Amino acid sequence: VYTVRDGTLHRRTGPAPAAAGPRVVVRVQGPPGAALPADAYRTAASVEETGPGSHTIGVPASHSDVLLRTLLTARPPWHVVSVHAPEDPR
Repeated sequence: VYTVRDGTLHRRTGPAPAAAGPRVVVRVQGPPGAALPADAYRTAASVEETGPGSHTIGVPASHSDVLLRTLLTARPPWHVVSVHAPEDPR
């Protein structure tokens, strides 16, 4: 993964900086024994395993479509339980 900084292309070696702006919370349920896709970790600002196969993922709203596509196209696909604003108690 690369970033453009100071007009130059740089290889990014660490996690991406958290994007500023609104965030959403995505709750997902994975297939039995499946690990959360690695690309989900790269997109997420935070990941919490809430139970076997269940995760709550915080993601910048601007990246939520990328996260959802990653989860829904994974093999096997993940079930998206809910997508909401962080303060929404769903």
